[in-house]
Amino acid sequence: MRILYDVSSAQPQGSMTINGGGGYALCVLRHLCRCIDDLKQDIEIELLLNNKLGTNNAIAETVENKGFKASCFSSIPEITRIISDGQYDVVVFPVCYADYCEIEISRDVRVITVIHDLAPVYEEMLKTKYGRFIKNDGLNILRRIKHRLSAPFEIRKAIRKHGRLIRLSDKQVIVTDSDYSKAEIKKYVEGADKKDIEVLYIPDCSETDEAYDFLDIKEKYRVESGRYFLLVSGCRWTKNNAIVMKALDRMMGAGGIPEYKTVLLGVDQLYRDYYDRILVNRERFYLEGYVDAKELNTLYKNARAFIYPSLLEGFGLPPVEAMKHGCVPICSRAMSIPEVCGEGAVYIDEQNEESIMKGIEKVLDDTFISGMRKKGRKRLEELEHRRESDTKKLITLITDGPKYEED
Repeated sequence: MRILYDVSSAQPQGSMTINGGGGYALCVLRHLCRCIDDLKQDIEIELLLNNKLGTNNAIAETVENKGFKASCFSSIPEITRIISDGQYDVVVFPVCYADYCEIEISRDVRVITVIHDLAPVYEEMLKTKYGRFIKNDGLNILRRIKHRLSAPFEIRKAIRKHGRLIRLSDKQVIVTDSDYSKAEIKKYVEGADKKDIEVLYIPDCSETDEAYDFLDIKEKYRVESGRYFLLVSGCRWTKNNAIVMKALDRMMGAGGIPEYKTVLLGVDQLYRDYYDRILVNRERFYLEGYVDAKELNTLYKNARAFIYPSLLEGFGLPPVEAMKHGCVPICSRAMSIPEVCGEGAVYIDEQNEESIMKGIEKVLDDTFISGMRKKGRKRLEELEHRRESDTKKLITLITDGPKYEED
């Protein structure tokens, strides 16, 4: 059996070394490799990479350790050519981008497509609803007007692309990672209501559970253990961190949280400049780019709470990672987050500063936070069995395939 596995989602994109989708792609690949080793089957894996993106250590180590071949593309037609020339039995898209709808695949090739969410559709809707632009060049009003005029067209185009995406092959398995995403796909995408869509929770995608000694990073961030709030994905506007930063700044200015600081990770220069302009108590905010897994784990373990006001979420890995390290997440109710986090999170109205401040005030109480940690551990136990079972199902779909009814 020959498998082509698309790992391009795990390549660096702009200032992001790797995002949740890329981490998922690498995690599933690791599970697939272990399964193949256990089965002793004659299965060959070839990786699909994007020539226009860089590489990272995780991909390089996988290629080197497993001796995988790699095929590179710089356009959608090249993916079609690679699939056609390679005579693969299975093609796996662990992050199936909307533009992949243009790929032409033989009816005989089995295709696994993981559609995590309808991000291109939601992003246009969110821009129209909130109109959040942070550039300081005086053109934001014009950007909002332009977007409101173009959004209906862009939304229809994105929905049409997903309509073609769910018909890539006669032997196609469509997977998503939450009941919420499945319902949204069936709601918006024409023909999706007639398709079987597998809901498979994503596995634990952590590179490692190890952490540094807090003293090793304390001086870098200039914070005390248990006396700071943690936020991530600072360069992604859909994660909605700006409103939380403003709320925390207000609370600091009012003397409500005198001993606390804030750490925001994943910040690029554009957002750094933005926060430099808007934050009154700037000295109490530490802005950093992307950090390694052990440093992130250390920050989770020692934070008072993890704040995640995301507007767009297919699953919601960061708050689950926070719970795993005993850190209480304060989350939005957007999309799949309540389904995944259950009672293990404190929920806020992600577009209301007063609601955000009330959520933060709750976790200042030691008794409350102790109770939330217990709920987080319970929710993690509930998720663990489901995630393990669903990962096995996904690997089985790749290696064995479902049973198709003959036409």
